[in-house]
Amino acid sequence: MPRTESQLTTRGVQLIREGRALREVAALLGLDKSTLVRACQRAGLVLPRGRRPISPESRSTPKR
Repeated sequence: MPRTESQLTTRGVQLIREGRALREVAALLGLDKSTLVRACQRAGLVLPRGRRPISPESRSTPKR
């Protein structure tokens, strides 16, 4: 029996490919994070593990 994805899951994978955060997309679409992780794996999209590094421009305290 072939597996089908919902339109929300497909849209979520597209948004993640565009560079949006997985948690942000999950909250936006009302999906569970694990659903999007599995959908990205099936789509061949490799997700970085852990937190994204903070850029120096967005840092709130100066680096000493």
